[in-house]
Order: sequence, then structure tokens, then C-alpha cells
Amino acid sequence: MHAKAVSLARRHPLLVDGVVAVMLTAGSWVFPLIEPQPPDRPPDALGLAVSALVNLPLIWRRRWPVTVLLVSCAAAMTYHELGYHYGQNNMGPLLALYSVTVHRPPWAVALGSALVLIEWTHANTWLPGAFWSALGNATFVVGWVLVFATGMRLLAVRNQQLVDLTEQLRREQEASAARAVAEERVRIAREVHDAVAHNVSAMVIQADGAEAALLDADLAEVNGAIGAIGRLGRAALAELRLVVGMLREAPMAPQPGIEAINTLVERLPLKVRLRIDGPVRPVSPGLGLAAYRIVQEALTNALKHAGKEATAEVMLRYADDGLHLRIRDDGGRSGGPAQPGGPGHGLVNIRERAAMFGGTSRAVPLEGAGFQVDATLPWA
Repeated sequence: MHAKAVSLARRHPLLVDGVVAVMLTAGSWVFPLIEPQPPDRPPDALGLAVSALVNLPLIWRRRWPVTVLLVSCAAAMTYHELGYHYGQNNMGPLLALYSVTVHRPPWAVALGSALVLIEWTHANTWLPGAFWSALGNATFVVGWVLVFATGMRLLAVRNQQLVDLTEQLRREQEASAARAVAEERVRIAREVHDAVAHNVSAMVIQADGAEAALLDADLAEVNGAIGAIGRLGRAALAELRLVVGMLREAPMAPQPGIEAINTLVERLPLKVRLRIDGPVRPVSPGLGLAAYRIVQEALTNALKHAGKEATAEVMLRYADDGLHLRIRDDGGRSGGPAQPGGPGHGLVNIRERAAMFGGTSRAVPLEGAGFQVDATLPWA
């Protein structure tokens, strides 16, 4: 029941303030009839109107707290100056002062405190006793209201800060999730590209070679090309299954590592020589996959631009600072260096793969013919 009342007050503050204002007005009308205080002036139409002017403006105490305070204090002092019941119409100015303290700056709080202090002192001077007793009583009441209202104001500020912080955290989490989604999409695109483009490019080149051999009636070469297409197609499907399985969080087999480079160069339709320099050392799975993809991408580019007549060399050098990769080709029958500025994402993928491990990459055409890709993957 209490929770429902609090929720209703938060949703409909004007309704709550209206109920409070009406109750205070009704009390200021009824109480003097129940407990008159001679020689106070008995209630009449003027007294009822002034009482309404003291309390009914409290309906708008949140919207115009300073104006409500001025009207309520002036009406209350008028009510007591006319000789009506000194114990009535003192709560309205206090509630207005509470609203000013919670919602307005310090200068308004100081002004409102002085007005309410004057109003309460003025009302209590009708009591038997000295002026200083009335002033002390008014000071205590006003001080208590200020302390309570200041605490509520600080609580409201703190709650608003928590709301702002929660909203900021929500926006940051949404932005982080959006970045994660974007990065994941890029990673998926890179993996799919690396897994499929290499083998499909080789299949296209083999198919072109088979067509040319068929025209020359070279059945042996046709059979070799068809067999190579089958092997490359099966390899492409296998790698595509690996990527899809990884995305489903149920990988069907381990991702290729540095040891798979030997198999990679053997199944390509161009002549590739693999050379290893330096003492071989263990390589982490992530770095091994990056090395494999860099070699795969560079050889795919060589196959696309230089053709299967090209000769390529892959060098892996295990150095103290990291794994150094060099992939170079002789240009094949193209008669000139491959151009790195053509369409596709091969060289971009190589650069990003190296950058993931804090490494570098460099791709340059060789003098005369051919192309060379260098990449360094630091150990740390």
C-alpha cells in the first residue's frame, strides 16, 4: 500500500499537492470552530477567504515555489493581523519554504527563510509571553524545515546523478556492443574471404588451364587440372565448414596453424618452395593462424596476377624479435610486376593480420617482374 502511494505521488505530483492544499484549507476553516481561542476573532467569510489564499496556492508549489511562498506568507500575516486564530495558517508557509529550498537557488532560500521567520514570529506574538520566546520558536521550526529540505534536495541531486550515470553507462554499453558487432562482422568477413577466396582463385586458374589444354587436345593436362580443381574445391569446403563451425561456437576441427603452411604450398597449382631459417620455436595458435593467412593471401595474389606458371618462394625466419615472413614470386608469364593497387582486400587483410599482433607488413613489386610481401609478427 505504501509503495502504491509513493508511485502515485511520483506519477501525479499536482494531484497530491492539490489534496494537501485542500486539506490544509479545510482544516483552517474547521479547527477554529472546534477549538476557538478567545479573544480571537471568530471565523467569518473574510477569514475563510484569507485562509484559502494561504493554502490553495500550494497546488502550484513545485512549479512556482517563490511566488507561492510570497502569497502564502502575505496572506498568513494578514490573517493573523486581522485577529483570527493565531494557531492556524502557519503550515502553508512552511510547506512553501520546503519547496523553495528543494527547487530554487540559495538566494531564494534565504529570502523565503526570512519571510517565514517573520510570519511565524508575527503569529506567535499573539501568544502570552515575550517576543524573544516567539522568535526562538520560529527559528527552531524554520531551521528544522531547512535542514530536512536541504537533505531532500541533496538526495534528489544524488538520485539524478545516478540516473545520469546509468544512462551514460547504458549508452557506453550500446556503443561497445555496436563496436563489437562491427568488429565481429569484419572478422567474419576476413575469415570467409581467407577461407574461400584462395581456393576459388586457384580453381578458376585451373579451369582456364584445362580449357586451354582441351583445345590443344592435351588430355593429361586436362585430367591434372580437373583433379586439382576437385582437391581445391574440397579444401575450400573444408575451410568454409571450419569458419561456420567456429561462428556457431562448435568448431569441427582446429583452425590452421603455422604447420599447415607446408600443406598449403603443396596443393597449389604453382611451384612454391618453402624455406625455414633459424631455430624453430613453438608458435601460439593465434599467431600461427595469422602467419598461415598471410602466406595464403600472398600466394593467392601471386596465383591471380602471375598465373600458375609462376614460381614462388615462402620464407619463414624465426628471429629473436618475432616471426618474419617473406613471400615472393617471379611474375610468371605476366611479364611485369603485379600491381598492388588493384581491386580486392588481400593486401589490406595482410596488413591487418600483422597489425593485430603489433607487427608490420610491406608489399612491393620487384624490379623487372614479380612481387614480394614481407611481414613481421612479434612474439610478444
